[in-house]
Amino acid sequence: MDRDLRLGLVGIAGYANEIGHLLQSPNLGDDANTLSTIFVPDPERHPQRIAELKRQGVRCVDSYAALLASGIDAVWLPVPIHLHRPMTEQALAAGVAVICEKPVAGTIDEWHAMKSAQDRAGLPVFVGFQHVYESATHRLKQRVLDARGRGPIRASLVGARPRGSDYFGRNDWAGHIQRGEHYVLDSPLNNAMAHAVNLAVFLMGPRPNAAAEPSRVEAELYRVNAIENYDTVSLRAGFTDGSELVVTLTHACPEPLGPRLRLRAEGLDVLWDETEAQARCTTPDGGIEWIARDERPREAMVRRLLRRLRDGSRRTDEGVATLETARPHTVLVNGVSQAATIHNVPDEFVQTQATRHPHTLRHIAGISAALSEAERGGRTLHELGTLPWTQPAGGLNLAGYRRFAGPAVAVPG
Repeated sequence: MDRDLRLGLVGIAGYANEIGHLLQSPNLGDDANTLSTIFVPDPERHPQRIAELKRQGVRCVDSYAALLASGIDAVWLPVPIHLHRPMTEQALAAGVAVICEKPVAGTIDEWHAMKSAQDRAGLPVFVGFQHVYESATHRLKQRVLDARGRGPIRASLVGARPRGSDYFGRNDWAGHIQRGEHYVLDSPLNNAMAHAVNLAVFLMGPRPNAAAEPSRVEAELYRVNAIENYDTVSLRAGFTDGSELVVTLTHACPEPLGPRLRLRAEGLDVLWDETEAQARCTTPDGGIEWIARDERPREAMVRRLLRRLRDGSRRTDEGVATLETARPHTVLVNGVSQAATIHNVPDEFVQTQATRHPHTLRHIAGISAALSEAERGGRTLHELGTLPWTQPAGGLNLAGYRRFAGPAVAVPG
């Protein structure tokens, strides 16, 4: 690109505000002047921030159409899940490249629509799965690729993020299966811990910038909160190369854990924890390699994305999350919902604690110990055989999966 990159941003609050500040961070050096225009849906609520942006030479507009017509090269979309497809399609039709927040879409059907729009436009669409942009991820990926010739990968992922009534009441789609006519499938698998799930699937992929292809899934879905979708998931995913991933994630917990990912093969043992600054990797000779992660992963993501947008002549997307690398995550999320019924955990196994008034946190008694046990044994919650409230998994063949047929059963809100 023979001129300065001009980037547009949708939104001025929440995560959008964080992205806006990152794009202006002095840590980016020459890249810090890329933010050109922001679409502010509710300007009356942000007069001070708007005034600050204008002093910095950033234009604020009052519609998405105006943003796309403002001469920007790419637009960043930190917007709700149900807006990913329509806003991506509008941008591509206007000749604007896209950085879409994770997850890429609510359903695989929407993914295909976005991919078709990208093919027509011939423009890049990147996805905000931030761990894919870390240099440590690609060092780990090479270790996993080196081990693939010695047999299939066995992986486990556990994670706990306590989320109470304030979290699920913060907007009109949190914890929902649908928002209007659009599927959002909001859950720990598709939102709060989606970064870690996508990382697992990416690291297990057969090539440097390819994710693993799910071929089947067995899933257990549970709920303790007054929401439409599940707040706890335990699943076993098989992939086309014979590798396997066991995942257990919950919001119904009293304290956080990880998310923590472990990948094993002959001569390989990788331990990655989202809260740790280093990943541990054993070597075939029995040694231990510590791989330092980026100190500021979101800043690393922004820097790599801006570099990739400027270098439009590159023929490889190594080091970035694309529609293609994000697709298996969406297949897995859709497959889980289609395969398994959501079960309410009986009240006798649920504890409630007060948080910030008037909100509460509901959590499953003993869930922290169960997560640790599931991690050690590579088993789902029901496979542990110690939790009386669990149910057998529902299963689904994901080979050639192209259409989300809806959740296993209609779940009352």
